[in-house]
Formats: sequence, structure tokens, C-alpha cells
Amino acid sequence: MSAESSKEYEGQKWEYKILPRSRGVAGGGLSAAKAAQWNPPNLESLSQMGEEGWELVAVVSESGIPNNQTAGFTSDELWVFKRLKL
Repeated sequence: MSAESSKEYEGQKWEYKILPRSRGVAGGGLSAAKAAQWNPPNLESLSQMGEEGWELVAVVSESGIPNNQTAGFTSDELWVFKRLKL
């Protein structure tokens, strides 16, 4: 990064917002577990966040249901947004 471009970012402050999402187990109980469908994100809400300057910068996935039958499927996500601090 050049000295000129690093000065461009000097003093910028960011704020962050985390939007958690979850889904459960579908079908046959935990012995025949399948991941349930994600609820679709609220596009109106996401559009509003975009209007307010929020930008999605990361999606962190986790397995929130600890047992052998559900190992390997994502049950929780954290959507991380950032924007310049106002």
C-alpha cells in the first residue's frame, strides 16, 4: 500500500452489526437428522441496512447442535456487517 493510499484510511472508524441466523433439525429426529431449510432473509430489512451504509463483510457458520448425528451440518450463522462510524 502506498503512503498516499494509507493516508486515505487514516483515522477511519468502523462500527459492526451481527445478525444471527439459526435453523434446526428436520425429519425423523436426531437419528435420521437432516438440516432444516433456512428461513429466507428479510430482503426489505437488508435493503434498509444497505441504505444506512451497512455492508456484509463475513458469514461465520457454526454447528450449534452438538451430537454425532448432526455433525457436519451448519445450524447457525452469524452475518457480520460493517459501516463507517457516523
